[in-house]
Amino acid sequence: MVYPTPKTDNAKGIFFGLFASVTFGFLPFFSIPLMADGMAVSSLLFYRFVVAAGVMALVVLARRINLRTTRRQFFILLGLAAMYVASATGLVHSYMYIPSGVATTIHFIYPVIVTCGMIFLFHERRSKTIFTAMGMAIAGVALLCWTPGGALDGRGLAWAGSTIFWYASYLIIVNRSSVSTLASMTMMFYIFVLGAALFALTTLAEGGLQPVRSAYQWKMIAGVALLATVIPNVALLKAVKNSGAVVTSILGSAEPLTAMLVGILHFGEPFTSRTLLGFVLVVCAVVLVILNKNRENNPFVRLRKYFSLQKQRGHLKT
Repeated sequence: MVYPTPKTDNAKGIFFGLFASVTFGFLPFFSIPLMADGMAVSSLLFYRFVVAAGVMALVVLARRINLRTTRRQFFILLGLAAMYVASATGLVHSYMYIPSGVATTIHFIYPVIVTCGMIFLFHERRSKTIFTAMGMAIAGVALLCWTPGGALDGRGLAWAGSTIFWYASYLIIVNRSSVSTLASMTMMFYIFVLGAALFALTTLAEGGLQPVRSAYQWKMIAGVALLATVIPNVALLKAVKNSGAVVTSILGSAEPLTAMLVGILHFGEPFTSRTLLGFVLVVCAVVLVILNKNRENNPFVRLRKYFSLQKQRGHLKT
């Protein structure tokens, strides 16, 4: 059964989509130092979700948010949490076999799957502008992330490729299932709690939970849980509800853009002409999406309408 999309606001959706992408992009700022300090990836992801779930629980209590769901919605939320866990786990595991830039590039092919799914499964309107923006975003992300000369292990490609399916499915289901009627805070509370439980199982499978050894690690965990998890995920859901899964997925290309700036400014990574070209392509793709999705407020459209009206009134000579 296909559920109708709630009342939308394109401008709000675009704002939250960009905001989510920018804050998601700070993930390396907190996670790389933690891993360099000796924290295992499975433990890092578990603490990330546990702290995020704790924060959401406080918000829910303070705002007295209704957590009531139907049985069907609960099982959909469990599936969404599993998809999120699978996507995060697959991307991290791919780093063990292929360069992280290559893995990130493969992951950011998910807008193609989202677009195809929404068009062929739900008959969403085709748009040349959206397809153009999607191509520019993918090309831009490839230029930003691709590391030349890296050996491509089949296992790494498989892990990274799996994230495309899981994350695209996550966005589509959020947009087109019965959970789309839930409040964003309610949805994220369940996804964080269920995700933490699933990550607890993965830590057990990988030898047990690693303890937090210092105040520095707690500070980094708080950062990754708040700035790179709670805030962007809530914004992401608001973006999907207001602008749709396709537009949100394309706006998501701003995430590696932010990660690139963090790498250059904080970690001293090189800035090349290839990086600059990728930056320009991603920015142009985002601008195209904004102008296409909010046509009535597009300054170029309004200017054309103004001159057309003046021409009809005889104020302009042809």
